[in-house]
Amino acid sequence: MGRLIDITGELGISYLGVSKSATLAEATATTAGTFGDVDRDDTPTCDDFEPYFSATKTWNYLRIKKTKLPWHSIVWFPQAIPRQSFMVWLAFKDRLSTGTRMKEWGMEQCCVYCREKDESRDHLFFACPYTFTVWMNVAEKLLGPEITPDWEDTVTSLLRQNRNRLDAILLRLVFQTAIYVLWKERNSRRHGGVCAPVDTTTKAIGNIVKKRISSLKYMGNHKLRGLLVKWFTMYTY
Repeated sequence: MGRLIDITGELGISYLGVSKSATLAEATATTAGTFGDVDRDDTPTCDDFEPYFSATKTWNYLRIKKTKLPWHSIVWFPQAIPRQSFMVWLAFKDRLSTGTRMKEWGMEQCCVYCREKDESRDHLFFACPYTFTVWMNVAEKLLGPEITPDWEDTVTSLLRQNRNRLDAILLRLVFQTAIYVLWKERNSRRHGGVCAPVDTTTKAIGNIVKKRISSLKYMGNHKLRGLLVKWFTMYTY
């Protein structure tokens, strides 16, 4: 059939563990050791492994475990929309391309909403007059007097433990949707798009939340109904 390397290619050498310069005797000894004992029991015997494959256990074995950050429950929860969770995670890590981060790369850009010179994460969520007005519209009835333009105070409020479960779900969903829509609107304006007024942005957030609640088929009917009733009672977007 010709030369072995012409049949197997360069990868064949790697798979067999045979050096390209090996003699026939050396290659035979290597492959015999690799494939000779085919009938032996291949069940792992190490106490750290199970006799079956588990993707979950494999992932937990390989990954580097770190302490959970206090805000993880605001980012990752069953009712969240994945693309929004990812964006909120970037916001918590302060990795969104805000004006203050762009300045580190030699680019100057102010807030597109209010022309504030330092467009930081904390300014956008929600110290800016435009974004805070939107946040007030969608979250004031849930947060009441606790509503604030300060990022740290808002996060602290969302983490409060003695809140009704439905309120907690709604707050986290509204928080994520607000960040997602406001960042999307910000980018649209940055690239020459039409500037949406406060009412339009507020309605966009409300509609996304409504559709998300309606799509939560895995929740019990009474819980789903409770979320919908609570949302429609407070907002009529």
